[in-house]
Amino acid sequence: MQIELEIDDKYKDTNLYLMWGMVPVARWKWKNQYWEVKTEHCSRCGECCRRLEGKSHPFRVVDGVCEHLTGNICSLSSNRPFSCSVGVSPLAECTVRWERYK
Repeated sequence: MQIELEIDDKYKDTNLYLMWGMVPVARWKWKNQYWEVKTEHCSRCGECCRRLEGKSHPFRVVDGVCEHLTGNICSLSSNRPFSCSVGVSPLAECTVRWERYK
């Protein structure tokens, strides 16, 4: 698949996400001028919503866990905020992987 985009310069300092429904599959990093394509997807382990102590988060956190985590799944589903949907987990055990293309 090939996609061509013409984007106004007023957006030059922001990242661009290519979404498949609620799932980001590619992103353009303006600052460094490269694309990243998701090569491994979320395994729904829920760990990124469990280790939140001391981190910025849009919802109430109780004992390091987001209030909307039920089991390993977000109870907000597709209604969760964009920041939760595209966040990059710094956890080593996170299964999401991005491959860089210049």
